[in-house]
Amino acid sequence: MQDDFQNLANHPKLLIKPMIWGTAYTVFDVAMFAVTFLSLSVLVNPAILMVGYGVAGLATIVVFTPGGTGVYETIMIIFLSMAG
Repeated sequence: MQDDFQNLANHPKLLIKPMIWGTAYTVFDVAMFAVTFLSLSVLVNPAILMVGYGVAGLATIVVFTPGGTGVYETIMIIFLSMAG
């Protein structure tokens, strides 16, 4: 693990490709929510979806259930309901 850290510290460009893929995953995941709402004829501000996605993702870090089971969905429902 120390060797991997040293390798990344010496070659930070190795993180560019995973960062691009992580960003693409997040954008398409939020787009999935936007398309779902559009299919129900509801226009939702994409910023609200991004913030809700981030809040739900952070909430899954602090819960005790494996993988944040149920917490992600609950937080998204509560946040999107509160945001209108």
